[in-house]
Amino acid sequence: MASQLVCVIEHITIAARPGLTLEKAVFAAIAPEAPIAIDRREHDAYAWVGLDAVDARLVWDSHRTTWAAVSGMIGALVDPPPQA
Repeated sequence: MASQLVCVIEHITIAARPGLTLEKAVFAAIAPEAPIAIDRREHDAYAWVGLDAVDARLVWDSHRTTWAAVSGMIGALVDPPPQA
């Protein structure tokens, strides 16, 4: 099954540091179970982590701010509430 992008938030403004504001859209995808291949010119590693471990792995404050804004929505995609 191919992954499909889902727009989690269309527009978010993050103050990265004084004088630098980022305008972002955030997308999520449920990745299919398949071997991972990365382009070594772009990345040197990858890791799958649980939702509860994401924040601890983020380096930039802007990433932590973005994650705080969208983590609940992404959690709902991964573990949707039961249908009534």
